[in-house]
Amino acid sequence: MVKKSFFKTFYRTIFRNKTRFLTNFFITLLAIGITSGLGAIPSTYKESFSTNYSYNNAPDINLKARTSEGITQEQIDYIKSSENFAEVTSFTTMDVVQETKISRLYIVDFNSFSIGKLHLLEGNYPTDVSKVVVETGNLNLNYYNINDSVNISNLKSLSPSIPLDRVSFKVSGIVKNSMYNSILKELAHLEDESQRDKFINEIIYIDVNHIKTLMPSFAIASDLYIRYNINHHYLSDHYNSVTRDIANKIETDLGKDKIKALTLLDTTSYSLFTVYCDKIDKLSYIFPIFFIAVCALVNTIIITRLIKDERSQIGCYHSLGISKSTIVAKYLLFSLTGVALGSIAGYLIGTPVIPLIVFKTFCAVYYMGPNLLSFFSLVGFVVVGIIIAAAAAVTLFFALKNLRQTPALLFRPISPKAGKKIFLEKIPQIWNRLSFSYKSSFRNIFRQKKNFFLTSLSIIGSNLLVLLGFTLLDVSNELKHDSTYGNVAQTMGGISAVIIIFAITMAITIIYTLANMNITDRVRELATLKVLGYHERECSNYTFREILIISIIATILSIPISVAIIAFVLEYLKFGNIGHVKWYSYLASIALIITSTLIVNFLLRRKIKSIDMNGSLKSIE
Repeated sequence: MVKKSFFKTFYRTIFRNKTRFLTNFFITLLAIGITSGLGAIPSTYKESFSTNYSYNNAPDINLKARTSEGITQEQIDYIKSSENFAEVTSFTTMDVVQETKISRLYIVDFNSFSIGKLHLLEGNYPTDVSKVVVETGNLNLNYYNINDSVNISNLKSLSPSIPLDRVSFKVSGIVKNSMYNSILKELAHLEDESQRDKFINEIIYIDVNHIKTLMPSFAIASDLYIRYNINHHYLSDHYNSVTRDIANKIETDLGKDKIKALTLLDTTSYSLFTVYCDKIDKLSYIFPIFFIAVCALVNTIIITRLIKDERSQIGCYHSLGISKSTIVAKYLLFSLTGVALGSIAGYLIGTPVIPLIVFKTFCAVYYMGPNLLSFFSLVGFVVVGIIIAAAAAVTLFFALKNLRQTPALLFRPISPKAGKKIFLEKIPQIWNRLSFSYKSSFRNIFRQKKNFFLTSLSIIGSNLLVLLGFTLLDVSNELKHDSTYGNVAQTMGGISAVIIIFAITMAITIIYTLANMNITDRVRELATLKVLGYHERECSNYTFREILIISIIATILSIPISVAIIAFVLEYLKFGNIGHVKWYSYLASIALIITSTLIVNFLLRRKIKSIDMNGSLKSIE
C-alpha cells in the first residue's frame, strides 16, 4: 500500500516540476532530431539519386576507346555475344579546343539513342544537316536560344582526314542529358597536359546521319553505352560490385590499352555526390558528441536540483521503510520518461523532416528523383541509446549519493556554505567600485562553483553549435567558386542554416531552464528582498544579473574553445579551414547567446512578480 501511494507521487512530481520535465524532453528532442536527420540524409538521398538513373534507362557501363581506331565492330559483336547483354548504343564524343571555348561534340543517332536518354526541353531535334541541339543546366555552359548560330572550328586538330576545319550550325532544340546528373562543371578530356584543368563551355549534339553528308567516310564510334541483364537497383552495394566486375572483365578481354570501361561510380556527378554524402556522414558522427554532452549536463542540473528540493521527502520515504531501489526508481522514471519521450519524438520528427528541409538545397545542385521519406537512421538509434544510458547513469549517481545519508540528515536543510572572500574581493581597485547588488551577484556566482561550472559548460556547448553553423556557412561561401568543392559547398550551406536554427533553439531552452531553476531555488531570498522594500525591477535584476554575467563569461571562454574544436572538425571533414570563418560570425554567435539570455530574462520577469511573500517566507522545517 505504501509503495502504491509512493508511486502516485511520481505523477505529482512531474506536474510540480513540469518545466524541468519538459526541458529534458525538449533538449533530447532537439538533439535526437538533428542527429537522426543528418544520419538519414546519405542513405535517403542516395536512393533518390539512383532513382533518377532508373527513370532514364541509365547504362551500366560506358565503354570508351583509348585509340584513334575507336570501338571496332568486332568489339561491339563481342559485347553483344554475352548472354548478359540487354542493350548497346554506340556514339562518338570528342572535345574540341577553340579560340575562346572548349566544345564537347556528341555525334549520335537520335532514333536509337535509348540508353541514357536525352530529354528535349525546347524546340525540335535536328531535321537537316545544318541544325544541332545543345545541352543546358551546367554551371559553365554557354547559353543558347533557338535559332542561334553555333560555330565549331579547329576540327582538323582532331584528325587530318576531316575535310572541314570550320562548321556552322543553327540551334533547333535545347536538351538535357540524363547522364549529367548535376549542374557541376564538366572537365574537358584533352591530351594536352596544359589543358587538363579546363572546363567544357558547350555541349553540342549532331545527328550522325547528317554529319555523314559532310564527312562521308565518318564511321568511328568512340563510346558504347551498355546495359546488362542484372538487378538495376542502381548504386546499391550489390549493383556496384557486379558492374565493377563486368567492367574489369571487359577491359581484360578487350585489352586495357585499347578500352576503358567506366561504371556509374566513375561519373563526375556521382563522385562529388559521394564526397558530399561522406561529409554529411562525418557531421552525423561529430554532432552526437556535442549533443550527448549537452543532454548529460542539462540532465545533471535538473536531477541535482530536483533531488535537492525533495531531500525531506526522500528522508520521509526512507524512514517509512521504502527501499532505496524504489526511491531511486522514482527519479529514474522522472529522468528516463522525459528523455525517452524526447528521443521518440525527435527520431520520428527529425529522421524524415531534416532530409526534407535540406532536399531543396540539394536539388539546386543535383538532378534527383523524388524525395523518399525514411524512418531509419542508424546514428539516431545509437545516440538514443547513449543519451538514455547517460541519463540513467547521472540519475543513479546523484540519487544513490543522497541515499547514503540518514533520514535525520535528509530532513534537515543543507547548511549554507561558509562565507569567504572571492577572487575579486582581493582586488580592491575593482571591488570597491562595485555597487552592493553587483557584489552580491559575484559572491553568489563564485560561491556556487558547481552551478557556475555546469551552467558555463551548457552555454559553451550551445555557443559552439551556433558558431559551428556559422562556420559551415562561411566555408561554403568561401568555396562556392572552387572547381571541386564549390558544389559541395552550396549544399553544405543549406545544412548550416538548419544547424544554426537548432543550436539557437537549444541555447534558449537551456538558458530558460537555468534561469527558471535559479528563481525557484531562491524564492525565499527574493521574498525577503521584497519585504525589505526592493522594487520588482530590482528583484528581477538581482536574479537575472547572475545568469547574464555567467552567460558573458561562458561566451567569452567559448570562443578559444570553439575555435580549437571547430578547426579539428574542419580538418576531419576536409572542408575548408578556420581561416575561412569571418570575424562577424564570432560576433554573431556571441550576440545570439547574449540576446537569448536577455529574451529569457524578459520572459521570466512575470514569475518574480508573482512570488507570494507570505507563503515563501513560511518556515521550511
